Amino acid sequence: GKVMNVLIAEHDGLQRRMACDAVSDLGMNVCAADGGLLALETLAARKNIDLLVTDVSLPVIEGYRLVDMAKLRLPNLKIIYLAADRYEAECKIGRVHGEIIAKPYICCQLQKAVARAFAATPGAICGMLAQHAHLFDGCGVAAPMLA
Repeated sequence: GKVMNVLIAEHDGLQRRMACDAVSDLGMNVCAADGGLLALETLAARKNIDLLVTDVSLPVIEGYRLVDMAKLRLPNLKIIYLAADRYEAECKIGRVHGEIIAKPYICCQLQKAVARAFAATPGAICGMLAQHAHLFDGCGVAAPMLA
């Protein structure tokens, strides 16, 4: 199957590394941006990004605005939002393009959300999830996700 490319936009260095590690453990290519502006530049330079994982609160260009701008260019881009305050995020976002994960989160929550984001993509997820099923042990991932 195709190896998926994921961009993570997160201004907190520690959380950015954690998110990158969690996603790369799924066998995906990961690149990172420390803010909305750099993320937008990365999306413009690399047309092959399949999924954008973004903090809702980013400096300069906030995450939800970043998503709206990215979607204009890349309508098929999959989205996962990370939000310290889920209620505030839901008020701000407007049109929600993907799952909202409340912070703090644990790695497997993000991994499951990534798996769900690609669930409908042929050839992308099934082999990858089967290969990395051990990562989801004790994480409440139901077997049907591997089907």
